[in-house]
Amino acid sequence: MNSLGALTAGQALQQVKAGIEAIYLSGWQVAADANTSETMYPDQSLYAYDSVPTVVRRINNSFKRADEIQWAKGVNEGDKDFIDFLHLLLQMQKQVLVEFLMLLN
Repeated sequence: MNSLGALTAGQALQQVKAGIEAIYLSGWQVAADANTSETMYPDQSLYAYDSVPTVVRRINNSFKRADEIQWAKGVNEGDKDFIDFLHLLLQMQKQVLVEFLMLLN
């Protein structure tokens, strides 16, 4: 499956609208640019434990809002322009769980 990396919710949303099926959130990207310590780290998992879940939460929030807008416009499943943002949301939440479990080991 092809995917692109996204550091921001806006990037993730644009990728989904373009038809990309998966969003890749790289640990090194978080270490360099998107950690909650607001510092640049090497790719050695030195950044704060909540950094990846925070980025995923921001992306999920953008998906929730996009779904609300789509619903308000009357775009429904089966329509040509429909995007299943809630399915994407579930996949992102699974990713957070995997990251969390990896931190515990």
